[in-house]
Amino acid sequence: MPGHSAVVTITLTTSSGQYDAAQSGPDFVILREDAFISEGPARLDVQVDDHHFSSDLMITKAVSGRRVDFSGLERETEKNHRSLKVAE
Repeated sequence: MPGHSAVVTITLTTSSGQYDAAQSGPDFVILREDAFISEGPARLDVQVDDHHFSSDLMITKAVSGRRVDFSGLERETEKNHRSLKVAE
């Protein structure tokens, strides 16, 4: 569709809360606002228009700021039967 921009939202969910992200990479997420997050399991949810993708991951070091490093995109699930690599 000419002139169409996808609506994308990225959310990181941890035991301490839910955080909006501005960007994700292969092993990190950049949050929209500073946060204090401990090491541990988390979930990364990406919504692209009406397609939802979710990946379980492990935060590898405590965060005081916006950059969150993680490892092990353990599982990728999808709705609407489309594939998307979350961090490419």
